[in-house]
Amino acid sequence: MIFARYAGVCFDRLRQTMSRPAGESQASPTRSSQAAKYASHCPSAPIPSASRYQRSCPSCCAASCAHSAGALPVNLAGTGADFAVGCTYKYLNGGPGSPAFLYVRRDLQQQLSQPMWGWFAAEDPFAFKLQFIPAPDISRYRVGTPPMLSMKALEPAIDIVLEATIERLRTKSIKQTEYLIFLADQWLAPFGFTLGTPRRAETRGSHVSLRHPEGYRISRALIEAPPPDLRVIPDFRAPDNIRLGITPLYTTFVEIHRALNRIRTVVESKVFEQYPTERLPVT
Repeated sequence: MIFARYAGVCFDRLRQTMSRPAGESQASPTRSSQAAKYASHCPSAPIPSASRYQRSCPSCCAASCAHSAGALPVNLAGTGADFAVGCTYKYLNGGPGSPAFLYVRRDLQQQLSQPMWGWFAAEDPFAFKLQFIPAPDISRYRVGTPPMLSMKALEPAIDIVLEATIERLRTKSIKQTEYLIFLADQWLAPFGFTLGTPRRAETRGSHVSLRHPEGYRISRALIEAPPPDLRVIPDFRAPDNIRLGITPLYTTFVEIHRALNRIRTVVESKVFEQYPTERLPVT
């Protein structure tokens, strides 16, 4: 099925490296209550530290690849992660409603059970056996029929990423986030902005958070700007983060320049003061 193509994050090369090298110790999958969870919203380099801790005590290492897949190289098997989850609607460009994905280390796949049994998780789905027998591989974690329309839309989106190559996208992402930080230092720091994102590229993903005490109202002023003013759509994250996502596949340096200039205008002209401090449900 199409799902198998994306089961190990998003790149074909990752599927070839899903097995942990022989000789490495394994965590006990039965002690999930003692699991040490590590969320890799930034580059995957810190994951080995978590996996080393995991091997020193009864625990497991789970990674979140929501802000990694499609933005930087991810080698879950190489870093020793036991499990990973992520989404495809961000840097993989699947759009709203696109499928999520699950990674389970190959040698753990038959040891763990899926509490929600699904038709496509069966060893032989079309045998329609009365007793549920799970598939011997990653397929056992399926819950039901794959969302085919969303999967079909995702396929060309991932093809474009593969054609561009993740290495080239990562190189462009670093240059663009560095450019954004440079403009923020020059234009926004005098207005009380501080950087909420690591300056070191190796510990930074592909988004930049700018912090300001009036971050929420500034975000609303950017999003709700009336024509002909430029509309910039960031995310706001409490308490004061304006998060700007850089998708190197199609984001341009000119767009970054225009967005930062718009933020400067909103703050310099105090347009944001027209907006209430009351938080909306979606930020």
